[in-house]
Amino acid sequence: MGGSAGGGLAGALALPARDRSGPRVIGQALMCPMPDDRNDSPSAHQMVGLGV
Repeated sequence: MGGSAGGGLAGALALPARDRSGPRVIGQALMCPMPDDRNDSPSAHQMVGLGV
């Protein structure tokens, strides 16, 4: 489980667990994960200047 950067790390950790046959991940709770920190997606450009 993780939020923001923690969500990205939790998701990234599940990939080698899957690829290396364990430990088995039985669930994830990724709250607003940020797997791509370049902030260069179409939706990121739509949010410029709006704030959070």
